[in-house]
Amino acid sequence: IKSIRNDIEWGVVQPAAGEEAARKKDKLGGGAAEEGEGEEDLEKQFHYHLSGLHSVLSKLTRKANVLTNRYKQEIGFSSWGQ
Repeated sequence: IKSIRNDIEWGVVQPAAGEEAARKKDKLGGGAAEEGEGEEDLEKQFHYHLSGLHSVLSKLTRKANVLTNRYKQEIGFSSWGQ
Protein backbone atom coordinates (compact mmCIF):
# COMPACT_ATOMS: atom_id res chain seq x y z
CA ILE A 1 0.00 0.00 0.00
CA LYS A 2 2.82 2.42 0.87
CA SER A 3 4.45 1.87 -2.51
CA ILE A 4 1.31 2.96 -4.41
CA ARG A 5 0.41 5.88 -2.14
CA ASN A 6 1.84 8.53 -4.49
CA ASP A 7 -0.07 7.08 -7.46
CA ILE A 8 -3.31 7.24 -5.52
CA GLU A 9 -2.72 10.77 -4.22
CA TRP A 10 -1.14 12.40 -7.28
CA GLY A 11 -2.26 10.31 -10.22
CA VAL A 12 -0.53 7.83 -12.43
CA VAL A 13 2.75 8.64 -14.14
CA GLN A 14 2.68 7.13 -17.61
CA PRO A 15 5.38 4.45 -17.86
CA ALA A 16 8.05 4.52 -20.54
CA ALA A 17 7.36 2.47 -23.67
CA GLY A 18 9.93 -0.17 -22.70
CA GLU A 19 8.46 -0.53 -19.23
CA GLU A 20 4.94 -0.91 -20.65
CA ALA A 21 6.15 -3.63 -23.03
CA ALA A 22 7.84 -5.42 -20.12
CA ARG A 23 4.60 -5.29 -18.11
CA LYS A 24 2.63 -6.79 -20.97
CA LYS A 25 5.28 -9.49 -21.39
CA ASP A 26 5.18 -10.27 -17.65
CA LYS A 27 1.41 -10.42 -17.69
CA LEU A 28 1.35 -12.78 -20.66
CA GLY A 29 4.26 -14.87 -19.34
CA GLY A 30 2.51 -15.85 -16.11
CA GLY A 31 4.27 -18.79 -14.44
CA ALA A 32 5.15 -19.51 -10.84
CA ALA A 33 6.73 -16.67 -8.90
CA GLU A 34 8.83 -16.59 -5.75
CA GLU A 35 7.34 -15.12 -2.58
CA GLY A 36 9.02 -11.69 -2.82
CA GLU A 37 8.42 -11.58 -6.55
CA GLY A 38 4.72 -12.35 -6.01
CA GLU A 39 4.19 -9.14 -4.08
CA GLU A 40 6.07 -7.17 -6.71
CA ASP A 41 3.93 -8.81 -9.39
CA LEU A 42 0.75 -7.72 -7.60
CA GLU A 43 2.10 -4.20 -7.43
CA LYS A 44 2.92 -4.27 -11.17
CA GLN A 45 -0.57 -5.56 -11.96
CA PHE A 46 -2.10 -2.83 -9.83
CA HIS A 47 -0.05 -0.15 -11.58
CA TYR A 48 -0.96 -1.62 -14.96
CA HIS A 49 -4.69 -1.51 -14.23
CA LEU A 50 -4.49 1.87 -12.51
CA SER A 51 -2.73 3.41 -15.51
CA GLY A 52 -5.36 1.84 -17.80
CA LEU A 53 -8.15 3.32 -15.69
CA HIS A 54 -6.42 6.71 -15.69
CA SER A 55 -6.09 6.55 -19.47
CA VAL A 56 -9.76 5.69 -19.98
CA LEU A 57 -10.94 8.42 -17.59
CA SER A 58 -8.69 10.99 -19.29
CA LYS A 59 -10.09 10.09 -22.71
CA LEU A 60 -13.67 10.27 -21.40
CA THR A 61 -12.97 13.67 -19.85
CA ARG A 62 -11.58 15.03 -23.13
CA LYS A 63 -14.58 13.66 -25.05
CA ALA A 64 -17.00 15.19 -22.52
CA ASN A 65 -15.28 18.58 -22.83
CA VAL A 66 -15.46 18.44 -26.64
CA LEU A 67 -19.13 17.50 -26.48
CA THR A 68 -19.86 20.28 -23.97
CA ASN A 69 -18.12 22.90 -26.11
CA ARG A 70 -19.93 21.71 -29.22
CA TYR A 71 -23.27 21.87 -27.41
CA LYS A 72 -22.50 25.40 -26.20
CA GLN A 73 -21.69 26.48 -29.78
CA GLU A 74 -24.89 24.99 -31.12
CA ILE A 75 -27.12 26.68 -28.56
CA GLY A 76 -25.28 29.98 -28.86
CA PHE A 77 -23.51 30.12 -25.52
CA SER A 78 -19.93 29.88 -26.74
CA SER A 79 -18.63 32.09 -23.91
CA TRP A 80 -20.92 30.59 -21.27
CA GLY A 81 -19.11 29.23 -18.20
CA GLN A 82 -15.67 30.57 -19.11
